[in-house]
Amino acid sequence: MLHEVHVEDTTFDTLLIEYTSLKYSGFRSIQVDEGAFRFVDVEAASFISVVFNNFDFTGGYLLWTSELTNSAKDPEQRSRVLHRFLNAVGRDNYRETHLDTVTFNRVRMRSLDFTMSTFQAPTFEATVISSSLFEDTRFLNHDAVASNWDVQIDQSYFKRTDFSDLTPEQMRQIVFIDCIFEDVTFPEGFKLQEGAGVVLQ
Repeated sequence: MLHEVHVEDTTFDTLLIEYTSLKYSGFRSIQVDEGAFRFVDVEAASFISVVFNNFDFTGGYLLWTSELTNSAKDPEQRSRVLHRFLNAVGRDNYRETHLDTVTFNRVRMRSLDFTMSTFQAPTFEATVISSSLFEDTRFLNHDAVASNWDVQIDQSYFKRTDFSDLTPEQMRQIVFIDCIFEDVTFPEGFKLQEGAGVVLQ
């Protein structure tokens, strides 16, 4: 276990961390040129002015949300599917994690839990997020930072997620595919594109 690790002003040619926990830690002004966090339990950590290039965040549980979208009209069936998803074993934990002006460049994220986490002015370039949970997660702008949102998010579940601080133009850069949206707050004037998924009330 790696707890209370603090790294600043460092460049890593390669960074690989696997099968451990990384809690109550802080990373500031670092750059990683390639690598991965695989099956890493991250909680109450902060990443500030960090650049991840060619990086892979991989958890162990894959959600296929078509099963959930197909059950959307049947409350009992939907409840069973949601319960199985929310209690799945193997999803990597990024709960209560603060990501401030973090750049994700050619990054793959799969099966991560961002419950109660905050994305503050991130920059996404050619990034794909799959099969992940965003519960009580916030996406925030930063007046002094011009962020980019070149990200595809597929087969993921958004519950009480708050996008209201983003502009409709920023939201339209995000490509949602086969996701579930429950009690999600979007910026005024934004509508999900066709194929984004199912909205639950």
